[in-house]
Amino acid sequence: MDAKIKLALETACQKLAPAWSLENSIAVNPYLGLLNQDFQEAAFSLKRRAGIDMSMSLDFYLEQYEEGQITASDIEHALHANHRQESSAEFLAQAKFLALTASNYELYELYTLGDLAREHGTKDWSRFMVDRVSQWAAHFFHQYDKPYAVGIDLFEIWREEAMINRAPELMGLPNFRNYVKGLSSNYEEALEQNIKVLALKGPSLEPYLHSLLLKLKGWSSYVAGQDWQAKLYGGNRHNLESFLTILLSWEAALLEGLNDLKLYKAWEQRKADLAILELKAAFPGSESLESRLILQDAFDFAAQRELKERLNQLPQAEKAQGPKAQAVFCIDVRSELYRRNLEQVDPEIETLGFAGFFGVPLQYRELASDKSRHQCPALIPSAVEVKEISSDIYQTEKKRALKLSRQQIAKSWKRFKSGKVSAFAFVSPLGISFLTKLISDSFAWTRPTADPNAADTDRDIDLSAIPFETQVQMAQGALKAMGLTKGFAPMVMIVGHGASTVNNPHASALDCGACGGHSGEINAWTSARLLNDTRVRAALKEEGISLPADTIFIAALHDTTTDSIHIVNRREIDKNRWPELSELELQLERATEQARQERALRFGIKESEAQTEIVKRSKDWSQVRPEWGLAGCNAFVIAPRSKTKGKNLGARSFLHSYQWQEDENFAILETIMTAPMVVTSWINLQYYASTTDNQNFGAGNKTLHNVSGGIGVLEGSAGDLRIGLAWQSVHDGKQYQHLPQRLNVVIDAPQEAINTILQKHSMLQDLFDHHWLKLFRMNEAGQVAEEYQGNLQWQSSKAISPQKQNEKLVTV
Repeated sequence: MDAKIKLALETACQKLAPAWSLENSIAVNPYLGLLNQDFQEAAFSLKRRAGIDMSMSLDFYLEQYEEGQITASDIEHALHANHRQESSAEFLAQAKFLALTASNYELYELYTLGDLAREHGTKDWSRFMVDRVSQWAAHFFHQYDKPYAVGIDLFEIWREEAMINRAPELMGLPNFRNYVKGLSSNYEEALEQNIKVLALKGPSLEPYLHSLLLKLKGWSSYVAGQDWQAKLYGGNRHNLESFLTILLSWEAALLEGLNDLKLYKAWEQRKADLAILELKAAFPGSESLESRLILQDAFDFAAQRELKERLNQLPQAEKAQGPKAQAVFCIDVRSELYRRNLEQVDPEIETLGFAGFFGVPLQYRELASDKSRHQCPALIPSAVEVKEISSDIYQTEKKRALKLSRQQIAKSWKRFKSGKVSAFAFVSPLGISFLTKLISDSFAWTRPTADPNAADTDRDIDLSAIPFETQVQMAQGALKAMGLTKGFAPMVMIVGHGASTVNNPHASALDCGACGGHSGEINAWTSARLLNDTRVRAALKEEGISLPADTIFIAALHDTTTDSIHIVNRREIDKNRWPELSELELQLERATEQARQERALRFGIKESEAQTEIVKRSKDWSQVRPEWGLAGCNAFVIAPRSKTKGKNLGARSFLHSYQWQEDENFAILETIMTAPMVVTSWINLQYYASTTDNQNFGAGNKTLHNVSGGIGVLEGSAGDLRIGLAWQSVHDGKQYQHLPQRLNVVIDAPQEAINTILQKHSMLQDLFDHHWLKLFRMNEAGQVAEEYQGNLQWQSSKAISPQKQNEKLVTV
């Protein structure tokens, strides 16, 4: 392949973020491939190339100003940061004028040839191409779960089918099949053939290829996810390039088939415009976008101001005696709310925050399943396998056979119910028998499906495939990363989390992202099993970590939809300790009640109905907002819990426990910054993108969703795969429940240590230097002391007077 074409191809494909299927819907930063650009540069580029917005409307920001969320000083701060000379009053006057007139000055988008054909003809060829490719991709990926693993080439399969596909010609596109037959079966050669037909070259090539991928950004992102997994687990890494060749083939076939002189001329003019369009100020509407981006900066500064006010409160005094119990939660923002309420219920319980896979990157194989699922962050590969077995080992094979039989019956029954002919025979004579169940499910008296977090007393896990040395390494690494190497309480609870919703294709998006979009109970159980193992404890003692003989590790699961917690490994705990466990469970129940009361405020539920209504939402199959997930997230604090304890962070902050004085060579801090911090940025920027432009980077309206190939959803019956979050996940019908504010990272560590890690990892420095995230440093008093300015430079933060300790701050 020509070197210039290869470079343009790779550059365009690298700008697409990966996406995962519904069964493990991991939050991803949709701007991931643009981190080498400044935030504002990326905003202009996406607007030009695909009409994608990275900011809210001027009306939104002006409303925030009128309501006092954004202040004049925030705007002055933003103007100064953007090297603007006017006052906040002058800027606001101009913004108000633009808000009235900006709709007439939409930015000029980089149209594909399909868009041009639509403008110069009677048919919407662009939409037709999107629909046909989307249908083909849904069928292909339903048939081939992991094409990267078996070396199947997307373009080759598509070409074989397209050569006999009459649909384009029936729609009025002559010679489509003949054109496809003339293409090489090798995607690289075919790509060059298409580029030659389109006469693309020079600076116009990469913008065009990127714009074409953004035309089907949903499927393009899913294919990019295939490449991502191939990098982790091996296999073909060129799936997106092959998919892009399919899109190029449609474009070239359109130009050749329509043979329209006006279209040829328009295409030649458009190619000539491409280089000019890449200039920041070369199109109408740039002034409006620039004003919106400045107001977005002001909105972010407002969030930082509020965060500083919360963190600069006086911390809660620590008690001299050790805790009676410790609870390690995931860093998830939903855990912040529960941890705060648990500590309020019983101050003798100490809580810690750690990534929800608890240092055990595993793949889990359920009984009677032919494949394992990865229960680890998307950034790292799973290292070990854990299998489900029966608690009675002699009954494992019998239970496996029973589950297999039930699965086969369920599949057959499902095929019968959904068959084109059998469906009619099913509904007429048998439909009435479902009436009772239908009524009880509709009123949420029963669950339409089994509770995914319900305890299975007959289930156990098998860790025999994990070498003993690896078990010790995992246990040691987890304890060190948690900052839990001494001062152990008699009971240490490791709390994974998962959600319990029904009739929700995006259910896995509410589960633990650190566990690959799955419930975290298996990771918590595995970690507790390792740390309770006497052989592992003996090995840990030789490494300098001495676990008291009376310390037991308890695995638990936090249901984030109902805020209930149940013990997973109760039968493994000595019955002599059950009275202590029962007391702990009583405190957990009290914390659950308080957490539900707090969450009810956000749902507008009456205080007297909080306990029943919160649970009811988890069973209601008509409920489009069973919980708010991570909506509102805008901060990540890496510090000892003692510096945030008693401070109401409004369920907006990820909290990771960290004690820099015990971190040799700052290896733990490096791990936190390169893994959990990156994951939290993915979550924050996914919510950000789904709010600022739900049409392009969100999943649209839940009530219109149709599952496509078991992979993702379409909004309606056709169109591109919808990625990101549904509109109902960020908006309650009246107001936004997620406010688009970039993540503020606060670290309690020496400035030199943070700078060293930033220098070592250019991707991290890009996140902060290019203004995708904001970085702060916490001092010994637990207050925000310094702000990162970019290029490894810092400046002191302005002092903020402490607020009242008991101030009630409600998340909006």
